[in-house]
Amino acid sequence: ACNFYIILPGKFCSMKIKRLWILLLFLSIFSLNGVQAEVRLGPTIGLNFSYMNWELRGDQVSKKFIVRGQVGLITEIKLHRELYLRHGLLVTEKGAKYLVGTSELLITPLYLEIPMSVVKKVPVDNTKLSFLFLGGVFLDYAIGGTYKYSNWENSQNIKYGSGSQNDMKEIDFGFNCGFGIDFFKFSIIAKYDHGFTNLASENTSNEAMKSRLISVSFAYLFGEKDKKK
Repeated sequence: ACNFYIILPGKFCSMKIKRLWILLLFLSIFSLNGVQAEVRLGPTIGLNFSYMNWELRGDQVSKKFIVRGQVGLITEIKLHRELYLRHGLLVTEKGAKYLVGTSELLITPLYLEIPMSVVKKVPVDNTKLSFLFLGGVFLDYAIGGTYKYSNWENSQNIKYGSGSQNDMKEIDFGFNCGFGIDFFKFSIIAKYDHGFTNLASENTSNEAMKSRLISVSFAYLFGEKDKKK
């Protein structure tokens, strides 16, 4: 169950986190070696409008969106004509507010995220502007986060793992879809993330918690712009 009264520190580093960095490095090196000038790379920053569906014994716990942030690095690879692959590594904060009895509970897990999406670009004639449509998947690994009841003085660290002694599972997986615009080296994306993983620490029919997120992000991408053929 999500036992948010447990006062134990979460782990901030593990071999799994290192593997995520290694995976991104491998993908970036492969991209640069394989397609050379057909790759763009750059920083991204954005806002998350996040909530998590939380059901207890079949009933929805009353929830509210919270606004948090994301920052990271993305790579764009041209696959074929107007079709591209975008992947990256983000530090992103998600969560929600819930009404539990007479108190409000704020949960804010912090993740390392690998997003991967196929992007279709629709250029506007005689301009540097393109419309973007994308769909793909994401993988999250928790590296921190806190929870706090409104009647508490201090927040507490989330304890990740499975079983009744923990608060939430550490790994989330789901799909994403969205749209945006490209203009010169700038890219703006509005995206929806839909988590498939039940983040409740115990696998029972009495409890389910799944992430939902709408984000707006801005990126500046370095690299040679695709040449028109």
